[in-house]
Amino acid sequence: MRNFWDVLVQYGPAHGYFPKSSKTFLVVKPEYQAAAVEEFSGSGVQLVEDEEVLTRKDGQRHLGAAVGSPDFVAAYLDEKVASWAEQVTHLADIAATQPHAAYAGFVFGLRHRWSFIQRTMPTAGVHMQPLKYAIDHKLLPALVNHELSDMELDLLRMPARFGGMSFENPVVDSEQKYLECTANLTQQILGCETDLMECIESARKRKVTGRQGREALLKVKDDDLQRRLPEAQRRAMVQARKKGGSSILTTIPVAEHRFCFDVKADFHDHVHLCYCWPLDNLPSGCPRVGNVYH
Repeated sequence: MRNFWDVLVQYGPAHGYFPKSSKTFLVVKPEYQAAAVEEFSGSGVQLVEDEEVLTRKDGQRHLGAAVGSPDFVAAYLDEKVASWAEQVTHLADIAATQPHAAYAGFVFGLRHRWSFIQRTMPTAGVHMQPLKYAIDHKLLPALVNHELSDMELDLLRMPARFGGMSFENPVVDSEQKYLECTANLTQQILGCETDLMECIESARKRKVTGRQGREALLKVKDDDLQRRLPEAQRRAMVQARKKGGSSILTTIPVAEHRFCFDVKADFHDHVHLCYCWPLDNLPSGCPRVGNVYH
């Protein structure tokens, strides 16, 4: 490992790569700590056992993920998930007055903040429960102004092209995303593939296979929903899948071009009509004639 680092420092700049020891961290297992300190002495590489470098000794943040002991990784994930759950809760407060803007903020922005961790950390799903709770019990009720059953939650988690609202389940989806991304790359590295073109072709095939697997899983979920939903909601899903049927949900609301609902009741009514839910605050009769609606 030290030889690899020395060669990288010597020849890297000639190829446009400038390694910085101050930004390089060495994470090793406890039984190899002493050997690591001896081998990398004088290299400038940061050792995670050094208390001046980190407050924890058993791991290190790597890009947007973490590498280290199970305890370090779990603590890192719990902290990140708590932060995301708090952000979802704040978004739910916004949804009370601006549901369309809050929906767009979640679908086009906020939900992508945990995608990298889902794709790179195999245990991410285990720690996502607080985030799932915030989405299911705080954000969604505020957005749609409707008390949701488990079946309706499953419906809203489907992509818009399947008649849903693209609210993914972070607990369930984490494993699938990891298998599609990092797990495939890990297999290539462990397989010691040395031919560049073979690696590229293998990665392309794995990407296609992952996409096909994801679509097949969505089809299974869709078939299950079709069997469970009432007839009226099944028809509503069919309408939502038609061309342009979900364009309101897949278009970023821009007030300048009138691509938004100015009144929160309009967004609520749109969602309720899409899923055959009762409309709120309807008059009980005609205010001019006095007839009662039935």
